[in-house]
Amino acid sequence: MPTPSANLAARELVLNALRRWSGSTPAKQKKHFEKFVEGALPRIRGPFLARHTPTQVLALLEKAFLFAQTRQAGVVSTQVESAPGRGAFLMSCMDDQSFIVDTIQLFLRRSGAEYEGGFNLVYPVERTDDGAFVGIGGERKESLVLLEASGAEALGADCAGAAAKLREHLELARAMVSDFKPMVRALE
Repeated sequence: MPTPSANLAARELVLNALRRWSGSTPAKQKKHFEKFVEGALPRIRGPFLARHTPTQVLALLEKAFLFAQTRQAGVVSTQVESAPGRGAFLMSCMDDQSFIVDTIQLFLRRSGAEYEGGFNLVYPVERTDDGAFVGIGGERKESLVLLEASGAEALGADCAGAAAKLREHLELARAMVSDFKPMVRALE
């Protein structure tokens, strides 16, 4: 397990790489992406940072950032895509709730794939009425997840179908936990 000082050093390397990053984010979104990375890094766990180079971390953060550019309020957005080798990337963007990552990990197990790593970023977001990303801030909290899976041949064979099944699982989880916060308040 990486030490706190190793995590801090890895985050610093990512920030240094960000200064030189060209990536594929449109020019008008570059500043938003930079703020997104700066806000995301403290929330990303050490094992993910230890497993990837700073450039790989930025590439995966950019993949998630671009995926989350448009999302209507209340909609669960999902995407599954093949990754190099026998892997897959699974992404979701939705209003924050309990058990999102657990639900995705259960989906992976039931699909015969194994969780390898990733991140779940919970952040306040501003969006236009049609769901376009405006910036970090605002009152709405979203959860943006990018998970890496191995042994994911079944997922990679039909990415659109896998994304639809994942969305279904997350929508069921949302229905199951809709009263979670009121229950916790009642217990407290």
